[in-house]
Order: sequence, then structure tokens, then C-alpha cells
Amino acid sequence: MSDSDNHLVIIELFHGGSHQQLIRHLISLAPGATLLTLSDKKWHWRARCGALQLLPQLQTITRPVTTLFMTSVGSLPEVMGLCPQLRGARKILYFHENQLVYPTQVEKERDYQFGYNQIMSALMADLVLFNSSYNLESFLGNIDSFLNKMPDYKPKGIASLIKKKAKVLYFPVEFPVESLASRDPEVLHIVWPHRWEHDKNADDFFSSLKTLISSGFNFKVSVWVKRTEISPIHSESSSQLTRDTSHSGDRWTPAKNT
Repeated sequence: MSDSDNHLVIIELFHGGSHQQLIRHLISLAPGATLLTLSDKKWHWRARCGALQLLPQLQTITRPVTTLFMTSVGSLPEVMGLCPQLRGARKILYFHENQLVYPTQVEKERDYQFGYNQIMSALMADLVLFNSSYNLESFLGNIDSFLNKMPDYKPKGIASLIKKKAKVLYFPVEFPVESLASRDPEVLHIVWPHRWEHDKNADDFFSSLKTLISSGFNFKVSVWVKRTEISPIHSESSSQLTRDTSHSGDRWTPAKNT
């Protein structure tokens, strides 16, 4: 098969943050790929309805696809069912997170549909990639207990089917050369690059930093978050963790710890 016969389609139903960063990296490696995306709003609706919301873009695919890359936000079987040109493609599914054990504030609030979509997508994919060994192992290790919540006709052996095609592919991180050259090897630099949501556990993060300070450790900390996400724990801790707080664009960066 010649290069002109290859047709890579990349689908991202939540195109923002780390999801967008991964897609940008893939496009740099395969600039001729067809990219179909939805904006990074209303994550729960993307997970439930993303395939249908993507339908107008799927209808623009007019020639057979050789490879499909999609992240596990939505349902791969639904996407495949809506686009005949995808059905002969090699299907690669990438997990940013694992909805079977994703932290919830109340376990009863866990939406069964999200984990079910991921299991079904993994079964349909030809290659299943996880961003960490933890996500791979915890996903496979919790499939049986998750499916046992069904009242009857509980499927068996699903984890073993997925395990045969599951691998770890760590998230690609690009470091600017100048940032590496200017670092101080004598000072530990701790970075918080996460959202301010319960699953990230910011309280324990800042509590740990305060413990380091009281123990006399020398370090500096950078907290990268959108201005709209500044939380009470960050505001309360800034005066203790920093001499000054600098910001660039929409990222706030406490610069030092003393």
C-alpha cells in the first residue's frame, strides 16, 4: 500500500487541555491526518452523546480509512456505526483515564454508562493504549466487579479479551530546551498542572507542601491553573508558599516557597 492509500483519522470528542496536547503531538507526526474534534465543554455530554454530535463531521469522510485513532471519552462502537468508511480501519483507542475507578465524591453517583462505554470501546478496538500502568491494571482488574453490577446475564472473560491487545504508552511531554538549561539542580521544583476538581485532591497537595516547609526542605513550586479555577485552598496557601505570585497569560505560578 502506498502512502497515498493510507488514510489516518484522529477523533477527539473533548479537544482541550491534555487531550488537545496529545492530538497536537500526533498531528505533528502525521500532518496529513484527518482530524475530527468537538470542543472541551460539558464533558459528561461529550461522553454520552459525542458520537451523535460528531455526525456532521463523520459524514465528510468519503474514502476508506486505514487507521482510526480515538481517545476513550466517548463510544467507539457508536462512532463506527455512524460512519461506514471507518469499518475496515485499524482502530486504536487511547485511555487518558479509567472510568471504572475514576474518583467520585460519592460512589453511588458514579455513572455506569461512562465505564460501560469504555469497556465496549476497548472490546471493539484493535489496540488499546493506556497512559500509565496504573490505568491499565486498574481497568482490567475492575472489569469483573463492574460488570457484576448487572442484574443478570453477567458477561465473563471480558478482561482477558482486552488484555491481549492492551499496552502502556506514556503521555508525550515536550520540555522547552531553555527551561531545562536554566533549572537549578540543587532545588527541587514541584509542579501542579491540574484542574481544581475533587479528583485532583488539591487539599492534600498543599498540605504536603506545608509539611515540607515546616521540615525545612528547600524547593520551589509552580501552580499552573486557569484564573477562573483559582480555589480557596490556593488563595489561602499562596501567602505561606510564596514571596510573590507571578502570572503569565491565564496561568498563575507561585514562584518560591519561602
